[in-house]
Amino acid sequence: RGNLAMIFCLWLNLDTSIELPRQHYKTYSAVFYYLWLLLLKAENYEMVFTNKSNADSIRNLKRLTDLLDPTKKYLPTYMRTPLGPTDTNNQERLTIVSLNNTIRVVSPSNSQENADKAGRGMTVPIIWLDEMAFIKFCNVMYGSMRPAFSTASKFAKKNGTPYSVLITTTPSDLDSDNGIFTYNLIQSACRWDERMYDWYFDREGGQTGEDYVRAYIENNSQNNFVYIEYSYKELGKDDKWLAKQTKELNNDISLVKRELLLEW
Repeated sequence: RGNLAMIFCLWLNLDTSIELPRQHYKTYSAVFYYLWLLLLKAENYEMVFTNKSNADSIRNLKRLTDLLDPTKKYLPTYMRTPLGPTDTNNQERLTIVSLNNTIRVVSPSNSQENADKAGRGMTVPIIWLDEMAFIKFCNVMYGSMRPAFSTASKFAKKNGTPYSVLITTTPSDLDSDNGIFTYNLIQSACRWDERMYDWYFDREGGQTGEDYVRAYIENNSQNNFVYIEYSYKELGKDDKWLAKQTKELNNDISLVKRELLLEW
């Protein structure tokens, strides 16, 4: 339910934030969405991935490039196309030359100055902020990123191509600047409602389904984000699952609250 909600929102070019308990594949669902953009939807496009550490940012790009490996059979046969000799495939950049599509990794910053510089460099229509609540100086980066993204997204909207900011995160501590900034951003968003699927197909009153959904967001969000959250029980797990996961986390109560119960 959580991953479907995320893909639905991204498909409608909605800025989206999502929290799910561990082991529910929100990261790989995001990776598959961006792979779809890279291979089938976008052209002459640039996307940005960032995370709480450079290693984690690189790992997300590696997850995507591994899906392209024809020997691993992750994809249908018709999509198992190896990268060409002119394509770029390294730790920080993937470029499909035939489509002129690029995904690049932006490393988290160790200072406010570098965070501001990183944000200003994100003049792209697709941005993925993974584990944003743990990115140092994310408030600075986000403040400089938003105008740059706004410029790029306007061109994308005009051209009828995808645009969105996605935040996938685990709850963090509210005594850190990055934690409180992300928490406040989420609290200012409108809550995901599964009735939005039905609203999308409502054509009454001269509105399209997308107009209907966007009107709901406009009336209920202070920042145009949609916030998605599902508990482990809402995702079909029971208390036996919780007990097993708790043991795997070495019965660390703070980790259980954060990783499984989604408590800030």
